Amino acid sequence: MFRKERFQRPNISFLVDKCVGKGVTLYMKICKLWPEIVGEKISNNSMPSFIARNKLYVNVSSAPWKNELEFLKNNVLIKINEKIKPYFIREIHFKIGSIDKIGSNSTSRTLPQSVSKKNLELIEDTSHGIKDQALKDIFKNAMLRSYNKKKENA
Repeated sequence: MFRKERFQRPNISFLVDKCVGKGVTLYMKICKLWPEIVGEKISNNSMPSFIARNKLYVNVSSAPWKNELEFLKNNVLIKINEKIKPYFIREIHFKIGSIDKIGSNSTSRTLPQSVSKKNLELIEDTSHGIKDQALKDIFKNAMLRSYNKKKENA
């Protein structure tokens, strides 16, 4: 009589959207595609930092690289928007800052002390199903930042 519903695990994009917002999913996608979008040489000297109001902020290693990327801004913007459809980035802002390379185990390097052990275990459990190591690192860092912001606002 009663139909037993099977528990369906939500996909990782859904979890990220619910936990930290849709911008993080888009940010993760852009970070993963960054070397493909700009090329290896530029990606070694730049890294997307965050997205706010459809504007992508990119950290660059030095002033000459910032200047070079300002000249390439329109081409980079077109390539990004081709890769992330149906989303849209309307502007890119380059700034000199630190570049955390993805896949270099950046999670353990930037591990915040203010995140509880319980939350760290939750992040590990949630990210367990992500097979791509670079995407996994991005996801973990986004979750860690989210917990830190929640703690600062509390």
